[in-house]
Amino acid sequence: THTMSGIQELASRDLFNGADGAEPWLSVTCIELRGNRTFDLLAPGVGKRNERPELKLREQIDGSYACEGAADIFPKSPEELCAVLEMAQSRRATSATDANSVSSRSHSVCVIQLFQSDGQLMLVDCAGTE
Repeated sequence: THTMSGIQELASRDLFNGADGAEPWLSVTCIELRGNRTFDLLAPGVGKRNERPELKLREQIDGSYACEGAADIFPKSPEELCAVLEMAQSRRATSATDANSVSSRSHSVCVIQLFQSDGQLMLVDCAGTE
């Protein structure tokens, strides 16, 4: 999770290189996988971790998977993108372990969809294995 923060910052700067800010450049969706359940990490109005809406994963025709109803955020700058990704990380389930006082207990997947190139970047942070 600590390493992911640095990766997110570098990716945010690189993804907005060349953006003019006139129109949406990208969208972000972040989900949490815990147990056999999927939760929206960016749902509006969510404060406490246990209030996150549960989502359903659906297999697409091409064999990929998508989350029905996951919130999309449209940041307009590298700073906004970093703030969105940090907010998502702060909403993950955590607990103390012998090796780490705040260890993630879930996997997170943040999908950054790039509108100009129809590409995407997936940032995956796996649960702690201390």
